[in-house]
Amino acid sequence: MRSVILLPPAPGNVAISAKLIAHLSRHYPTQEHHPFHLEHRLFSDTSSQLPGSDVKQRCYTHVLNLSHHPHHAFVSSTKAGNANESSTITIPASSAEPFAGLISTKLQPAWYPRQMLSLEKGVCVSIDEKSLIVCVGDARASARSQGAGALRGTIVELFRREDITSDASAAPDDAAEDEAWMQSALEDLFKGTGVSFNAKVITSRTRPRRPVEGAETKDEPDWSLAKLYMAVFTR
Repeated sequence: MRSVILLPPAPGNVAISAKLIAHLSRHYPTQEHHPFHLEHRLFSDTSSQLPGSDVKQRCYTHVLNLSHHPHHAFVSSTKAGNANESSTITIPASSAEPFAGLISTKLQPAWYPRQMLSLEKGVCVSIDEKSLIVCVGDARASARSQGAGALRGTIVELFRREDITSDASAAPDDAAEDEAWMQSALEDLFKGTGVSFNAKVITSRTRPRRPVEGAETKDEPDWSLAKLYMAVFTR
């Protein structure tokens, strides 16, 4: 099971990832810090930008690169009025930039560039004999977008190792229980930092994986994880 949360900046628009990473270094000094980075490009349909349009019918196209999957980029286009239904594909990671450029130029009449975010210099750390992995990093406006470098918030991803298959679906009560467990786990993990985890935690039950660097296989991209990030970045 995985969860992803986007924490708002501290007062004064101060990033909090350094505080969280320092806490991990102090409490888990023997655990190696693995690199964590991502790039997310979000487009919305141009018709939804018109005055009087129904924003509830807005469609999105996502292009997402994750360091968990260095060989793949995820592309997803949602259906009008239902962000949970989408057409999804993967493309080579090296094609993500030209693909997003194609949307911005050739498909400009249909898609409006809504947001471009990048997360650099984040870290992933194994916890509790690798039964948990936590990834932390600051999401900022991409260098190629308006407001380059502006802080959007701090991403915290938590992965719990368990024997759950990829097609397992959680009932509403199970989903609420998962979110409560993950939020409590984050608060316990970062106890003493003064950081609040009151923001919405989004969870998904994913197929079993070895929680170590490089565990994701390039032949089986984890769409459940990608969709978690897409959901967080459209809030």
